[in-house]
Amino acid sequence: MVQAFMEDAAGSAERECDAAEDADALAFKSIESFNILCVGESGLGKSTFLRDIFAHLDPTKFHEARRRVAAQRDVVHALEDAIRRNEQESRQCDDTRALQLREERVALKARRDEARAALDELRQQKRQQEQTVAQLRTEIAELEHLLCELRRRRDAEEDDEAATRIGHETTEVSCRLIKEMPLFEGSRHGLDVTLIDTPGYGDVLVDSPANSSAAKVVAEVKRRIEAHVHKDRATRPGLPLDDEKKYWNELVHLCLFFVPPHRMKRADVELMTRLHELVPLVVVIAKADTMTKSETREFKAEVRQQLQSE
Repeated sequence: MVQAFMEDAAGSAERECDAAEDADALAFKSIESFNILCVGESGLGKSTFLRDIFAHLDPTKFHEARRRVAAQRDVVHALEDAIRRNEQESRQCDDTRALQLREERVALKARRDEARAALDELRQQKRQQEQTVAQLRTEIAELEHLLCELRRRRDAEEDDEAATRIGHETTEVSCRLIKEMPLFEGSRHGLDVTLIDTPGYGDVLVDSPANSSAAKVVAEVKRRIEAHVHKDRATRPGLPLDDEKKYWNELVHLCLFFVPPHRMKRADVELMTRLHELVPLVVVIAKADTMTKSETREFKAEVRQQLQSE
């Protein structure tokens, strides 16, 4: 009895140690989709925004490391529970059964040792990932003071940029998936975030009546709505169709509409009018760092007034 109590106490202490080591390990209870669409005229930085929005955290790899640790830790705990049950039964059975249990216990302990070694390796990988993220954050902090100067130079070279921009222009709808982002630090609920980039409109080099960028944007939103309405078969394991259509779907859940600083064109308003009945819209003032605080407040008021008058 005393031996069993000591073994249970040792197991509890070991799990408390694991809990401290893996306090940030993630094991999500649920995953939902969240799809963000970026819209706006050419040259406002939509593609750059989507490329960099989560780049400093590299969230897919970072959180994947946490999930692997959590899953492997559960494997180790399950094997330890099996060993304890085996030992408890062996103290209460006959010799024949005790011999069988001993052989099983030897195999279980071997598997546990392998699982512990794998867990230690995963923890080391996670620590390395955390160090990488910390280094990236430090580099970002060191570079931030240069950003204003770089932007001023960029604005001064706008004429040259216009001549070369076509080589970097987004001409078709493209998507980037970031899997299982936690809603907040330590959350047990995650999001599969899809970032949808769209062709910029208003550039005569890529936007024409025969190849309308605005039409491509609206068509992409409508395509996703049609696919959602007509979906008749679940595709995610363990998730009924109704729940899948509610919590994990391809609908556009948010549209970030980029407008240039100082002015909003008629084309912006017309496209917003077409989109606002299909998706939630949030207006983003691009390159707002080129405006003073008072200019920003005045422009926001103008945008708000213009949208309300439509």
